[in-house]
Amino acid sequence: MGKRFLAALACIAAILAMIPSFAVANDTAEKTYLALGDSISTGYGLDGEGAVSFVNIFSGENGLTADPTYARDGMTSSELCALIADEDAAARVAAADVITVTVGSNDMLGALYGYVASAWSAANPDAPLTGDEIQQVLAGDRDLQTKLALIEFASGQLATFAASDEASSALAELTANLTAVVTGIRTLNPDVRLLVANLYNPYGHLAQSMAGSAWAETGLAISAGFDAATSAVNAVIEAGAATGTYAVADLHTAIAGASENPCNAGIEIVSYDPSAIDIDLDFHPNAYGHGLIADEFTRALHPSYAYADVEPGAWYVDAIDWAIAAGVLGGYGDAGVMGPTDPLTRAQFAEMLWRIAQKPEADSSVLEGFADVDLDAWYVDSLSWAISMGLLGGYTDGSGLMAPDAALTREQLAVVLERLAASSGQDTSARADLSAFPDADTVSTWAVDAVSWAVATGVVQGVETPDGTRVLAPLNTTRRAEAAAVLMRIMTVTDVE
Repeated sequence: MGKRFLAALACIAAILAMIPSFAVANDTAEKTYLALGDSISTGYGLDGEGAVSFVNIFSGENGLTADPTYARDGMTSSELCALIADEDAAARVAAADVITVTVGSNDMLGALYGYVASAWSAANPDAPLTGDEIQQVLAGDRDLQTKLALIEFASGQLATFAASDEASSALAELTANLTAVVTGIRTLNPDVRLLVANLYNPYGHLAQSMAGSAWAETGLAISAGFDAATSAVNAVIEAGAATGTYAVADLHTAIAGASENPCNAGIEIVSYDPSAIDIDLDFHPNAYGHGLIADEFTRALHPSYAYADVEPGAWYVDAIDWAIAAGVLGGYGDAGVMGPTDPLTRAQFAEMLWRIAQKPEADSSVLEGFADVDLDAWYVDSLSWAISMGLLGGYTDGSGLMAPDAALTREQLAVVLERLAASSGQDTSARADLSAFPDADTVSTWAVDAVSWAVATGVVQGVETPDGTRVLAPLNTTRRAEAAAVLMRIMTVTDVE
Protein backbone atom coordinates (compact mmCIF):
# COMPACT_ATOMS: atom_id res chain seq x y z
CA MET A 1 0.00 0.00 0.00
CA GLY A 2 2.90 2.39 0.74
CA LYS A 3 4.42 1.96 -2.73
CA ARG A 4 0.99 2.29 -4.19
CA PHE A 5 0.46 5.55 -2.31
CA LEU A 6 3.75 7.01 -3.53
CA ALA A 7 3.00 5.96 -7.07
CA ALA A 8 -0.41 7.56 -6.75
CA LEU A 9 1.26 10.81 -5.83
CA ALA A 10 3.52 10.53 -8.86
CA CYS A 11 0.61 10.62 -11.29
CA ILE A 12 -2.03 12.37 -9.23
CA ALA A 13 -2.40 15.32 -11.58
CA ALA A 14 -3.28 13.09 -14.50
CA ILE A 15 -5.69 11.04 -12.41
CA LEU A 16 -7.41 14.02 -10.83
CA ALA A 17 -8.11 15.36 -14.29
CA MET A 18 -10.39 12.37 -14.73
CA ILE A 19 -12.57 13.31 -11.74
CA PRO A 20 -15.35 15.71 -12.78
CA SER A 21 -16.38 16.81 -9.29
CA PHE A 22 -16.14 15.89 -5.64
CA ALA A 23 -19.32 13.82 -5.84
CA VAL A 24 -18.78 10.78 -8.04
CA ALA A 25 -21.82 9.77 -10.04
CA ASN A 26 -23.17 6.23 -9.85
CA ASP A 27 -21.38 3.92 -12.26
CA THR A 28 -24.03 2.76 -14.72
CA ALA A 29 -21.73 0.47 -16.69
CA GLU A 30 -22.82 -3.16 -16.79
CA LYS A 31 -20.83 -5.33 -14.40
CA THR A 32 -20.06 -8.94 -15.21
CA TYR A 33 -20.21 -11.68 -12.57
CA LEU A 34 -18.55 -15.09 -12.77
CA ALA A 35 -19.17 -17.99 -10.35
CA LEU A 36 -16.35 -20.50 -9.90
CA GLY A 37 -16.29 -23.67 -7.82
CA ASP A 38 -18.32 -26.69 -6.82
CA SER A 39 -21.94 -27.82 -6.65
CA ILE A 40 -22.89 -25.08 -4.18
CA SER A 41 -22.50 -22.71 -7.14
CA THR A 42 -24.22 -24.97 -9.66
CA GLY A 43 -27.35 -25.20 -7.52
CA TYR A 44 -27.18 -28.98 -7.19
CA GLY A 45 -29.99 -30.43 -5.09
CA LEU A 46 -32.42 -27.57 -5.54
CA ASP A 47 -35.96 -28.85 -5.82
CA GLY A 48 -39.31 -27.17 -6.24
CA GLU A 49 -40.83 -24.77 -8.70
CA GLY A 50 -39.11 -21.40 -8.78
CA ALA A 51 -36.10 -22.53 -6.71
CA VAL A 52 -32.99 -20.71 -7.86
CA SER A 53 -29.36 -20.83 -6.82
CA PHE A 54 -27.54 -18.14 -4.91
CA VAL A 55 -25.77 -17.23 -8.17
CA ASN A 56 -29.04 -16.02 -9.68
CA ILE A 57 -30.22 -14.33 -6.49
CA PHE A 58 -26.89 -12.59 -5.87
CA SER A 59 -26.49 -11.33 -9.43
CA GLY A 60 -30.08 -10.09 -9.56
CA GLU A 61 -29.95 -8.26 -6.24
CA ASN A 62 -26.67 -6.54 -7.08
CA GLY A 63 -27.36 -5.61 -10.69
CA LEU A 64 -24.73 -7.96 -12.07
CA THR A 65 -24.76 -9.71 -15.42
CA ALA A 66 -24.03 -13.37 -14.69
CA ASP A 67 -21.56 -14.97 -17.09
CA PRO A 68 -22.11 -18.69 -17.77
CA THR A 69 -20.87 -20.30 -14.57
CA TYR A 70 -17.61 -22.23 -14.50
CA ALA A 71 -18.72 -24.21 -11.46
CA ARG A 72 -19.01 -27.99 -11.65
CA ASP A 73 -20.52 -30.60 -9.35
CA GLY A 74 -17.81 -32.28 -7.30
CA MET A 75 -15.08 -29.77 -8.19
CA THR A 76 -12.02 -29.91 -5.95
CA SER A 77 -9.44 -27.20 -5.40
CA SER A 78 -7.00 -29.03 -7.71
CA GLU A 79 -9.58 -29.03 -10.49
CA LEU A 80 -10.26 -25.35 -9.92
CA CYS A 81 -6.52 -24.69 -10.31
CA ALA A 82 -6.60 -26.46 -13.65
CA LEU A 83 -9.69 -24.54 -14.70
CA ILE A 84 -7.98 -21.17 -14.17
CA ALA A 85 -5.31 -22.27 -16.64
CA ASP A 86 -7.93 -23.03 -19.32
CA GLU A 87 -7.78 -20.42 -22.08
CA ASP A 88 -11.52 -19.79 -22.27
CA ALA A 89 -11.98 -19.71 -18.51
CA ALA A 90 -8.98 -17.39 -18.13
CA ALA A 91 -10.54 -14.96 -20.59
CA ARG A 92 -13.78 -14.97 -18.58
CA VAL A 93 -11.88 -14.40 -15.36
CA ALA A 94 -9.97 -11.50 -16.90
CA ALA A 95 -13.20 -9.83 -18.03
CA ALA A 96 -15.20 -10.23 -14.80
CA ASP A 97 -15.97 -7.43 -12.37
CA VAL A 98 -17.06 -9.77 -9.58
CA ILE A 99 -16.03 -13.40 -8.98
CA THR A 100 -17.35 -15.76 -6.31
CA VAL A 101 -15.58 -18.97 -5.33
CA THR A 102 -17.03 -21.99 -3.50
CA VAL A 103 -14.42 -24.69 -3.01
CA GLY A 104 -12.99 -26.93 -0.31
CA SER A 105 -15.93 -29.16 0.63
CA ASN A 106 -15.02 -31.90 -1.83
CA ASP A 107 -11.37 -31.84 -0.76
CA MET A 108 -12.32 -32.57 2.84
CA LEU A 109 -15.12 -35.00 1.99
CA GLY A 110 -12.75 -37.01 -0.18
CA ALA A 111 -10.32 -37.23 2.72
CA LEU A 112 -13.14 -38.13 5.12
CA TYR A 113 -14.42 -40.94 2.91
CA GLY A 114 -10.89 -42.34 2.68
CA TYR A 115 -10.43 -42.08 6.45
CA VAL A 116 -13.71 -43.85 7.19
CA ALA A 117 -12.96 -46.49 4.53
CA SER A 118 -9.64 -47.34 6.18
CA ALA A 119 -11.25 -47.69 9.60
CA TRP A 120 -14.19 -49.68 8.25
CA SER A 121 -11.99 -52.06 6.31
CA ALA A 122 -9.79 -52.63 9.36
CA ALA A 123 -12.87 -53.42 11.45
CA ASN A 124 -14.53 -55.47 8.67
CA PRO A 125 -11.73 -57.25 6.80
CA ASP A 126 -14.21 -59.60 5.12
CA ALA A 127 -16.25 -56.68 3.71
CA PRO A 128 -13.79 -53.87 2.97
CA LEU A 129 -14.93 -50.64 1.32
CA THR A 130 -13.10 -47.95 -0.64
CA GLY A 131 -13.66 -44.24 -0.18
CA ASP A 132 -15.76 -44.13 -3.34
CA GLU A 133 -17.88 -47.00 -2.10
CA ILE A 134 -18.39 -45.27 1.25
CA GLN A 135 -19.65 -42.21 -0.61
CA GLN A 136 -22.00 -44.28 -2.78
CA VAL A 137 -23.52 -46.08 0.20
CA LEU A 138 -24.03 -42.89 2.21
CA ALA A 139 -25.59 -41.11 -0.76
CA GLY A 140 -27.73 -44.06 -1.86
CA ASP A 141 -31.21 -45.13 -0.89
CA ARG A 142 -30.99 -48.83 -1.63
CA ASP A 143 -29.54 -51.00 1.16
CA LEU A 144 -30.99 -48.96 4.05
CA GLN A 145 -29.64 -51.14 6.84
CA THR A 146 -26.11 -51.04 5.46
CA LYS A 147 -26.41 -47.29 5.07
CA LEU A 148 -27.58 -46.78 8.64
CA ALA A 149 -24.89 -49.09 10.00
CA LEU A 150 -22.26 -47.16 8.04
CA ILE A 151 -23.61 -43.81 9.25
CA GLU A 152 -23.38 -44.96 12.84
CA PHE A 153 -19.84 -46.26 12.27
CA ALA A 154 -18.75 -43.07 10.46
CA SER A 155 -20.12 -40.87 13.26
CA GLY A 156 -17.67 -42.55 15.60
CA GLN A 157 -14.75 -41.75 13.27
CA LEU A 158 -15.63 -38.09 12.87
CA ALA A 159 -14.39 -37.24 16.37
CA THR A 160 -10.80 -37.98 15.33
CA PHE A 161 -10.92 -37.09 11.63
CA ALA A 162 -9.94 -33.39 11.95
CA ALA A 163 -6.67 -34.38 13.63
CA SER A 164 -5.91 -37.25 11.22
CA ASP A 165 -3.12 -37.44 8.65
CA GLU A 166 -5.76 -37.63 5.92
CA ALA A 167 -7.32 -34.34 7.02
CA SER A 168 -3.94 -32.66 7.44
CA SER A 169 -2.84 -33.73 3.96
CA ALA A 170 -6.10 -32.54 2.40
CA LEU A 171 -5.85 -29.23 4.25
CA ALA A 172 -2.27 -28.66 3.09
CA GLU A 173 -3.24 -29.36 -0.51
CA LEU A 174 -6.28 -27.08 -0.25
CA THR A 175 -4.13 -24.30 1.20
CA ALA A 176 -1.66 -24.51 -1.67
CA ASN A 177 -4.39 -24.75 -4.28
CA LEU A 178 -6.43 -21.88 -2.89
CA THR A 179 -3.33 -19.70 -2.89
CA ALA A 180 -2.65 -20.68 -6.50
CA VAL A 181 -6.27 -20.01 -7.52
CA VAL A 182 -6.33 -16.57 -5.91
CA THR A 183 -2.92 -15.69 -7.35
CA GLY A 184 -4.06 -16.85 -10.79
CA ILE A 185 -7.23 -14.80 -10.63
CA ARG A 186 -5.39 -11.71 -9.40
CA THR A 187 -2.77 -12.09 -12.14
CA LEU A 188 -5.45 -12.26 -14.80
CA ASN A 189 -7.62 -9.55 -13.23
CA PRO A 190 -5.98 -7.38 -10.54
CA ASP A 191 -9.05 -5.20 -10.00
CA VAL A 192 -11.76 -7.87 -9.73
CA ARG A 193 -13.91 -8.02 -6.58
CA LEU A 194 -13.06 -11.53 -5.42
CA LEU A 195 -15.32 -13.19 -2.84
CA VAL A 196 -14.52 -16.60 -1.35
CA ALA A 197 -17.06 -18.58 0.67
CA ASN A 198 -16.03 -20.35 3.82
CA LEU A 199 -17.42 -23.80 4.61
CA TYR A 200 -20.58 -24.42 6.59
CA ASN A 201 -21.69 -27.31 8.77
CA PRO A 202 -24.72 -28.81 6.99
CA TYR A 203 -25.69 -31.09 9.85
CA GLY A 204 -26.50 -28.74 12.72
CA HIS A 205 -30.23 -28.87 12.01
CA LEU A 206 -30.02 -32.61 11.31
CA ALA A 207 -28.71 -33.12 14.84
CA GLN A 208 -31.59 -31.02 16.19
CA SER A 209 -34.12 -33.16 14.32
CA MET A 210 -32.59 -36.31 15.84
CA ALA A 211 -32.78 -34.98 19.41
CA GLY A 212 -34.81 -37.23 21.69
CA SER A 213 -34.54 -40.21 19.36
CA ALA A 214 -32.40 -43.32 19.45
CA TRP A 215 -30.14 -41.52 16.96
CA ALA A 216 -29.56 -38.41 19.07
CA GLU A 217 -25.93 -39.20 19.93
CA THR A 218 -25.19 -40.08 16.31
CA GLY A 219 -26.59 -36.74 15.16
CA LEU A 220 -24.53 -34.80 17.68
CA ALA A 221 -21.38 -36.71 16.71
CA ILE A 222 -21.89 -35.99 13.02
CA SER A 223 -22.47 -32.27 13.66
CA ALA A 224 -19.51 -31.93 16.03
CA GLY A 225 -17.19 -33.74 13.62
CA PHE A 226 -18.14 -31.50 10.72
CA ASP A 227 -17.77 -28.42 12.90
CA ALA A 228 -14.17 -29.39 13.64
CA ALA A 229 -13.36 -30.14 10.00
CA THR A 230 -14.96 -27.00 8.59
CA SER A 231 -13.32 -24.84 11.27
CA ALA A 232 -9.90 -26.05 10.15
CA VAL A 233 -10.65 -25.17 6.53
CA ASN A 234 -12.14 -21.82 7.48
CA ALA A 235 -9.00 -20.87 9.39
CA VAL A 236 -7.10 -21.28 6.11
CA ILE A 237 -9.66 -19.20 4.21
CA GLU A 238 -9.58 -16.44 6.83
CA ALA A 239 -5.78 -16.37 6.76
CA GLY A 240 -5.86 -15.86 3.01
CA ALA A 241 -8.38 -13.05 3.36
CA ALA A 242 -6.06 -11.30 5.81
CA THR A 243 -3.69 -10.62 2.90
CA GLY A 244 -6.34 -8.38 1.36
CA THR A 245 -6.62 -10.43 -1.84
CA TYR A 246 -10.25 -11.41 -1.31
CA ALA A 247 -13.22 -10.99 1.01
CA VAL A 248 -14.92 -13.86 2.81
CA ALA A 249 -18.60 -14.68 2.54
CA ASP A 250 -19.37 -16.11 5.98
CA LEU A 251 -21.60 -19.05 5.10
CA HIS A 252 -20.64 -20.88 8.29
CA THR A 253 -22.25 -18.34 10.59
CA ALA A 254 -25.28 -17.82 8.35
CA ILE A 255 -26.12 -21.53 8.08
CA ALA A 256 -25.47 -22.17 11.79
CA GLY A 257 -27.83 -19.35 12.75
CA ALA A 258 -30.60 -20.24 10.30
CA SER A 259 -34.12 -20.21 11.73
CA GLU A 260 -35.04 -23.36 9.79
CA ASN A 261 -33.17 -26.18 8.08
CA PRO A 262 -31.17 -24.55 5.23
CA CYS A 263 -29.88 -27.84 3.80
CA ASN A 264 -31.30 -30.97 2.21
CA ALA A 265 -30.03 -33.19 5.03
CA GLY A 266 -32.84 -34.61 7.14
CA ILE A 267 -34.54 -37.72 8.51
CA GLU A 268 -37.56 -39.68 7.39
CA ILE A 269 -39.53 -42.24 9.41
CA VAL A 270 -39.86 -45.40 7.30
CA SER A 271 -41.87 -47.61 9.67
CA TYR A 272 -43.64 -47.58 12.99
CA ASP A 273 -40.37 -48.50 14.62
CA PRO A 274 -38.92 -45.13 15.78
CA SER A 275 -35.40 -46.46 15.23
CA ALA A 276 -36.16 -47.33 11.59
CA ILE A 277 -35.43 -44.08 9.83
CA ASP A 278 -33.75 -43.00 6.64
CA ILE A 279 -31.09 -40.34 7.11
CA ASP A 280 -30.47 -38.06 4.15
CA LEU A 281 -26.90 -36.73 4.36
CA ASP A 282 -27.18 -34.43 1.33
CA PHE A 283 -25.17 -31.41 2.48
CA HIS A 284 -26.32 -29.13 -0.34
CA PRO A 285 -28.39 -26.06 0.53
CA ASN A 286 -32.09 -25.94 -0.21
CA ALA A 287 -33.83 -22.85 -1.64
CA TYR A 288 -33.89 -21.18 1.77
CA GLY A 289 -30.19 -21.93 2.22
CA HIS A 290 -29.34 -20.46 -1.18
CA GLY A 291 -31.07 -17.26 -0.12
CA LEU A 292 -28.89 -17.10 2.99
CA ILE A 293 -25.78 -17.71 0.91
CA ALA A 294 -26.74 -14.94 -1.52
CA ASP A 295 -27.14 -12.56 1.43
CA GLU A 296 -23.67 -13.42 2.71
CA PHE A 297 -22.06 -12.81 -0.67
CA THR A 298 -23.84 -9.46 -0.85
CA ARG A 299 -22.44 -8.55 2.59
CA ALA A 300 -18.96 -9.52 1.41
CA LEU A 301 -19.38 -7.44 -1.76
CA HIS A 302 -20.74 -4.45 0.15
CA PRO A 303 -19.22 -4.23 3.65
CA SER A 304 -20.79 -0.78 3.90
CA TYR A 305 -24.22 -2.42 4.22
CA ALA A 306 -23.27 -3.39 7.76
CA TYR A 307 -23.84 0.26 8.69
CA ALA A 308 -27.43 1.27 9.33
CA ASP A 309 -27.15 4.64 7.61
CA VAL A 310 -25.69 3.37 4.32
CA GLU A 311 -28.39 3.28 1.66
CA PRO A 312 -28.04 0.20 -0.60
CA GLY A 313 -27.42 1.29 -4.18
CA ALA A 314 -26.53 4.88 -3.27
CA TRP A 315 -23.95 6.65 -5.45
CA TYR A 316 -21.32 6.39 -2.73
CA VAL A 317 -21.57 2.65 -1.96
CA ASP A 318 -18.58 1.56 -4.07
CA ALA A 319 -16.41 4.29 -2.57
CA ILE A 320 -17.36 3.47 1.01
CA ASP A 321 -16.91 -0.25 0.31
CA TRP A 322 -13.43 0.45 -1.01
CA ALA A 323 -12.56 2.69 1.95
CA ILE A 324 -13.67 0.05 4.45
CA ALA A 325 -11.84 -2.79 2.68
CA ALA A 326 -8.68 -0.69 2.39
CA GLY A 327 -8.88 0.31 6.04
CA VAL A 328 -9.12 3.97 5.05
CA LEU A 329 -12.45 4.75 6.68
CA GLY A 330 -14.42 3.25 9.54
CA GLY A 331 -17.69 3.85 11.30
CA TYR A 332 -18.34 5.91 14.38
CA GLY A 333 -17.29 3.84 17.38
CA ASP A 334 -20.01 1.50 18.58
CA ALA A 335 -22.83 3.51 17.02
CA GLY A 336 -23.09 1.24 13.99
CA VAL A 337 -23.17 4.16 11.55
CA MET A 338 -20.79 5.32 8.82
CA GLY A 339 -22.00 8.89 8.25
CA PRO A 340 -21.36 8.89 4.48
CA THR A 341 -23.03 12.25 4.00
CA ASP A 342 -21.63 13.79 7.19
CA PRO A 343 -19.11 16.61 6.91
CA LEU A 344 -15.52 15.37 6.78
CA THR A 345 -13.35 16.97 9.44
CA ARG A 346 -9.80 18.09 8.84
CA ALA A 347 -8.51 15.46 11.27
CA GLN A 348 -10.55 12.73 9.56
CA PHE A 349 -9.04 13.55 6.19
CA ALA A 350 -5.55 13.50 7.71
CA GLU A 351 -6.41 10.08 9.14
CA MET A 352 -7.53 8.77 5.74
CA LEU A 353 -4.32 9.87 4.02
CA TRP A 354 -2.20 8.54 6.89
CA ARG A 355 -3.87 5.12 6.67
CA ILE A 356 -3.26 4.96 2.92
CA ALA A 357 0.40 5.74 3.61
CA GLN A 358 0.47 2.74 6.01
CA LYS A 359 0.49 4.79 9.19
CA PRO A 360 4.06 6.11 9.18
CA GLU A 361 5.51 7.48 12.39
CA ALA A 362 5.63 11.23 12.91
CA ASP A 363 6.89 13.58 15.60
CA SER A 364 3.89 14.86 17.57
CA SER A 365 5.86 17.89 18.72
CA VAL A 366 4.62 19.64 15.57
CA LEU A 367 1.23 19.89 17.29
CA GLU A 368 2.42 21.71 20.39
CA GLY A 369 1.99 25.15 18.89
CA PHE A 370 -1.73 24.72 18.28
CA ALA A 371 -3.94 25.76 21.18
CA ASP A 372 -6.94 23.67 20.07
CA VAL A 373 -5.16 20.34 19.56
CA ASP A 374 -5.63 17.68 22.22
CA LEU A 375 -2.33 15.83 22.47
CA ASP A 376 -4.17 12.75 23.76
CA ALA A 377 -6.75 12.69 20.95
CA TRP A 378 -7.21 9.85 18.46
CA TYR A 379 -5.86 11.96 15.62
CA VAL A 380 -2.43 12.82 17.09
CA ASP A 381 -0.40 10.43 14.91
CA SER A 382 -2.19 11.12 11.64
CA LEU A 383 -2.38 14.88 12.11
CA SER A 384 1.29 15.04 13.09
CA TRP A 385 2.17 13.19 9.89
CA ALA A 386 -0.03 15.38 7.68
CA ILE A 387 1.53 18.53 9.11
CA SER A 388 5.05 17.10 8.76
CA MET A 389 4.30 16.28 5.13
CA GLY A 390 3.08 19.81 4.54
CA LEU A 391 -0.41 18.62 3.61
CA LEU A 392 -2.22 20.47 6.38
CA GLY A 393 -1.35 23.61 8.28
CA GLY A 394 -2.87 25.84 10.88
CA TYR A 395 -5.01 28.88 10.19
CA THR A 396 -3.02 31.89 9.04
CA ASP A 397 -5.24 34.44 10.74
CA GLY A 398 -3.01 34.66 13.79
CA SER A 399 -5.34 32.57 15.93
CA GLY A 400 -2.84 29.74 16.38
CA LEU A 401 -5.54 27.20 15.66
CA MET A 402 -5.47 23.94 13.71
CA ALA A 403 -9.22 23.26 14.00
CA PRO A 404 -8.94 19.45 13.73
CA ASP A 405 -12.67 19.01 14.29
CA ALA A 406 -13.74 21.64 11.79
CA ALA A 407 -15.32 20.49 8.53
CA LEU A 408 -12.94 20.33 5.56
CA THR A 409 -14.15 22.77 2.94
CA ARG A 410 -13.99 22.31 -0.82
CA GLU A 411 -11.25 24.87 -1.14
CA GLN A 412 -9.25 23.19 1.64
CA LEU A 413 -9.55 19.85 -0.14
CA ALA A 414 -8.29 21.50 -3.33
CA VAL A 415 -5.29 22.83 -1.41
CA VAL A 416 -4.42 19.43 0.05
CA LEU A 417 -4.71 17.74 -3.34
CA GLU A 418 -2.50 20.35 -4.97
CA ARG A 419 0.06 19.85 -2.23
CA LEU A 420 -0.06 16.11 -2.84
CA ALA A 421 0.67 16.68 -6.52
CA ALA A 422 3.44 19.17 -5.81
CA SER A 423 5.07 16.87 -3.24
CA SER A 424 5.50 14.27 -5.98
CA GLY A 425 7.25 16.72 -8.27
CA GLN A 426 4.28 17.24 -10.57
CA ASP A 427 3.83 20.51 -12.42
CA THR A 428 1.03 22.35 -10.62
CA SER A 429 1.36 25.57 -12.56
CA ALA A 430 -1.86 25.07 -14.55
CA ARG A 431 -4.37 27.82 -13.84
CA ALA A 432 -7.96 28.46 -14.88
CA ASP A 433 -9.85 31.74 -15.12
CA LEU A 434 -12.14 31.66 -12.11
CA SER A 435 -14.10 34.68 -13.26
CA ALA A 436 -16.48 32.34 -15.09
CA PHE A 437 -17.91 31.47 -11.69
CA PRO A 438 -20.11 34.15 -10.09
CA ASP A 439 -18.81 33.35 -6.60
CA ALA A 440 -15.12 33.44 -7.54
CA ASP A 441 -14.57 36.31 -5.14
CA THR A 442 -15.57 34.08 -2.22
CA VAL A 443 -12.48 31.89 -2.63
CA SER A 444 -10.05 32.62 0.19
CA THR A 445 -6.90 34.40 -0.90
CA TRP A 446 -4.67 31.58 0.32
CA ALA A 447 -6.69 29.03 -1.68
CA VAL A 448 -7.00 30.88 -5.02
CA ASP A 449 -4.03 29.18 -6.67
CA ALA A 450 -5.09 25.71 -5.55
CA VAL A 451 -8.71 26.18 -6.61
CA SER A 452 -7.57 27.62 -9.95
CA TRP A 453 -5.32 24.59 -10.44
CA ALA A 454 -8.18 22.25 -9.43
CA VAL A 455 -10.50 23.83 -12.00
CA ALA A 456 -7.81 23.69 -14.68
CA THR A 457 -7.17 19.99 -14.06
CA GLY A 458 -10.86 19.12 -13.81
CA VAL A 459 -10.94 18.40 -10.08
CA VAL A 460 -13.52 21.11 -9.61
CA GLN A 461 -16.15 21.85 -12.22
CA GLY A 462 -18.45 23.71 -9.93
CA VAL A 463 -21.74 22.95 -8.23
CA GLU A 464 -24.93 23.39 -10.20
CA THR A 465 -27.54 25.56 -8.48
CA PRO A 466 -31.32 25.16 -9.00
CA ASP A 467 -31.32 27.83 -11.71
CA GLY A 468 -28.58 26.04 -13.66
CA THR A 469 -25.74 28.34 -12.67
CA ARG A 470 -22.43 26.73 -11.77
CA VAL A 471 -20.70 28.03 -8.69
CA LEU A 472 -17.44 27.10 -6.98
CA ALA A 473 -18.96 26.92 -3.48
CA PRO A 474 -15.46 26.97 -2.01
CA LEU A 475 -16.70 27.17 1.57
CA ASN A 476 -19.10 24.24 1.26
CA THR A 477 -18.10 21.24 3.32
CA THR A 478 -16.71 18.02 1.89
CA ARG A 479 -18.68 14.91 2.77
CA ARG A 480 -17.02 11.72 4.01
CA ALA A 481 -18.24 9.75 1.01
CA GLU A 482 -16.96 12.40 -1.41
CA ALA A 483 -13.46 12.18 0.04
CA ALA A 484 -13.60 8.38 -0.11
CA ALA A 485 -14.61 8.58 -3.78
CA VAL A 486 -11.73 10.91 -4.67
CA LEU A 487 -9.18 8.73 -2.89
CA MET A 488 -10.61 5.54 -4.39
CA ARG A 489 -10.15 6.96 -7.88
CA ILE A 490 -6.58 7.98 -7.09
CA MET A 491 -5.63 4.60 -5.63
CA THR A 492 -7.46 2.27 -8.00
CA VAL A 493 -6.67 4.06 -11.25
CA THR A 494 -2.99 3.94 -10.30
CA ASP A 495 -1.95 0.48 -11.48
CA VAL A 496 0.88 -0.23 -9.10
CA GLU A 497 1.60 -3.24 -6.97
